[in-house]
Amino acid sequence: MATPRKAQIILSQTKHYHCMIRCVRQARICGFDKFSGQNYEHRRKWIESRLFRLAKAFTIEICAYAIMHNHAHFVLHVDDNLAYSLDRTTILRRWSLIHKLTPLQVTYLCKGTSALTNDEKSKVYRDIEFIRLKLFSIASFMKDLNQYIAVKANKEDGCVGKFWESRYKSQALLDERALLACMVYVDLNPIRAGIASSLEQSHYTSIQKRVLQIKSHWQPTQLKPLTDKRSSNSRAIPMDLKAYIQVVTETSGMVYSPHDKVIQFPLSQLGFAPTEWRKLTSKFESLFGYVVGASDALIEFKQHVNLSKIRGMGAANEVFLNTN
Repeated sequence: MATPRKAQIILSQTKHYHCMIRCVRQARICGFDKFSGQNYEHRRKWIESRLFRLAKAFTIEICAYAIMHNHAHFVLHVDDNLAYSLDRTTILRRWSLIHKLTPLQVTYLCKGTSALTNDEKSKVYRDIEFIRLKLFSIASFMKDLNQYIAVKANKEDGCVGKFWESRYKSQALLDERALLACMVYVDLNPIRAGIASSLEQSHYTSIQKRVLQIKSHWQPTQLKPLTDKRSSNSRAIPMDLKAYIQVVTETSGMVYSPHDKVIQFPLSQLGFAPTEWRKLTSKFESLFGYVVGASDALIEFKQHVNLSKIRGMGAANEVFLNTN
């Protein structure tokens, strides 16, 4: 039996999630379709633009993404604490970036409570608290992405029906190692698929943005930043940006190299088994179920949700080193 989505997103266990969406029947309706001769490459830009807009509205940050010809990957960080700290006006302004506000909400935003009756004010306050919960909901985030793209694509094609195979699939990333390995896996999707020969040519990916931006000593504003653990930036991913790009670059060189090749970066210092790195970053989805992490993290999660067993325990023991 499949695990319900509400059981897959447990913020008390982790704030990081790997989400995947795929076009219906695996058709190439986001790239060039050699069977129909149609080029839908521009739809990858639609998805990327919508993704960035949603990140401005929601309190969900983008750690990594790769938009392929028939599917897409997103590594997301959910900041529920930020959502709870936002004032009512900010919540409505964020929501207005992607949704049309009601007349009462517009009145409150423009004129404040003085222009509302007590009943109207109570109604607006209830609406805002409902929206607050949506701002850190991955389900709402993915729904606002999928529906927007599906409607736009169907309108362009002059048809109706499903555009995406399903709502979305997700994997909870329980620790820093799971997060970093997943980001590398996602960033290397175009190279593994053979549609890009380098990180710079990996269009519609987070790694392309990071590589191009680092040349000007800036990090992409659309992405959650990477920084050294010693940094005071508490919202950053705990790895130096240059080191991360080095890892991804060296790992990309393994795609067509002999299977006994190991990258030069000291992976063991990060807690990874160097000899298993290729497998981890090329078969990430299939090695684990809807939860990814070291064995101790998987055991803790299993106990928290009262599961009898959990998929991926064997893989965790192989790819992650025991750091105790």
